Amino acid sequence: YLNPAGIALGPAYIVESTYMLDDKYNMHLVGASVVDSVTSKLGLGLGYYFRWVGKGWESSEVQIHNIVMGAAFPIIPQLAIGANFHYVRAEIDEDDPAPDASPNPYGRDLNDFTLDAALAFRMKSFGISVIGYNLTNLKSPIMPLMLGLSAFVQIAMVQVGFDVLLDWYTAVKLRKNGIDMHGKSMAVKYMAGAEVLLGSHFPVRAGYSFGDSTGSHAVHAGLGYVAKTGAIETGFSYEVNEGWDKRNDFRFVISLKYFAF
Repeated sequence: YLNPAGIALGPAYIVESTYMLDDKYNMHLVGASVVDSVTSKLGLGLGYYFRWVGKGWESSEVQIHNIVMGAAFPIIPQLAIGANFHYVRAEIDEDDPAPDASPNPYGRDLNDFTLDAALAFRMKSFGISVIGYNLTNLKSPIMPLMLGLSAFVQIAMVQVGFDVLLDWYTAVKLRKNGIDMHGKSMAVKYMAGAEVLLGSHFPVRAGYSFGDSTGSHAVHAGLGYVAKTGAIETGFSYEVNEGWDKRNDFRFVISLKYFAF
């Protein structure tokens, strides 16, 4: 749950499954979750996500299990607080790397707990939120300490959103691996996008993001179909320039949702 506080801002009972492919690292993610803000005023969610990396970092192989429980409570109908509680287990198998191999960016094995905390304010045509990720600071690029800020406005049929993500630990890791951070003390990612709902059933999305520490530019697009009892949504992103590791990134994600309420 990217922002757990949003669980409490409206009644919903949703079962969701997700798959994502990151071609740059041959990373696959599969997951399933359920969210219930109907049964009680305290909205709850439970999910499991599994990531697997098979190539892209020479001989490294990474398996990451993440069990997450989200909880949110509305202070007033437009304002909610929330938290995610994570159990993460990461197993990193790495053979002896070649002398010219890229450094393994995943760090050490993990078997630990962490949490996110969030605050969200939402009206019909405007909303803002803030969320701190992995606040126990596991000092791992798998679950880095981050702060996210976001806002959206609704203009007629179009919703426009803006996001900023501040990432402290990944910047430290990149510098230790000899990556030029251009004097930056943190990795900052800026994102902007828009969504329009066509024919009451087809959400169409487009966006752009920029990572100032690595100089990466990416374009994003999405398309879905929403019905009364469910939805299917797809998304794509592509780095239009090579990142610090000289490879363009392409991602694809698809999710299936069932609306029980």
